[in-house]
Amino acid sequence: MIYNVTRSRTGKPKVVVPSSTGGDRPQRARHLISLIDEALYRRGVFKRLGLRKKVKAVALMPVNYEKARDVFLEHINREGLPLLNELILEYGGPSIRAVFDVLRDGSAHPVAFYCTAGKDRTGIIAMLVLSVLGVAREDILNDYVLSDNVYEEMGDKNAMVGAMQQEKLDPETFLRAPRHVMEQTMELLDERWGGPEAYLASIGVDKEQIEELRRALCE
Repeated sequence: MIYNVTRSRTGKPKVVVPSSTGGDRPQRARHLISLIDEALYRRGVFKRLGLRKKVKAVALMPVNYEKARDVFLEHINREGLPLLNELILEYGGPSIRAVFDVLRDGSAHPVAFYCTAGKDRTGIIAMLVLSVLGVAREDILNDYVLSDNVYEEMGDKNAMVGAMQQEKLDPETFLRAPRHVMEQTMELLDERWGGPEAYLASIGVDKEQIEELRRALCE
């Protein structure tokens, strides 16, 4: 089941809806939900550039796309995974709510959720779910860092390093899952939204839905 995004005039996601509804739900369904796409990533990074870098990127875009892209990549490589997680939380609210709609439906269980690397978008969802289930922050951080060397353990690191370098991304930054990344993300949740549960409330996941999630996962 593919979920479509309805956007505001500014391009920010407003709501995520399944492309097909009605009829009997299959016993097992695959839900394809995008938490962030390249356009939103670019928009979020552009917002965070200094004025001179913004002017440079805008001036270069029509005449030399690669050089304009390098302006973004310099910022992306410097800020790393904490920036990616921040943008997922900032722009991915409707999609995160859609994921929670699936997870709190006990009739759909068991549920597996994953992404390309299995640590960034997946890590955000896992952190939010574990947080509202009452799992200790230390245990959530310990769970996250289990993915830190996953590519090496799978024997897939060289291929992924090559893919990262081709995109001019720093493999040492983007193929890892160091503790400080999720620590910064959880601190951001506290400072900007008042914690994971308050963040979920801000995107439309209310207390009753969180209780449904707890029943579906814990009872």
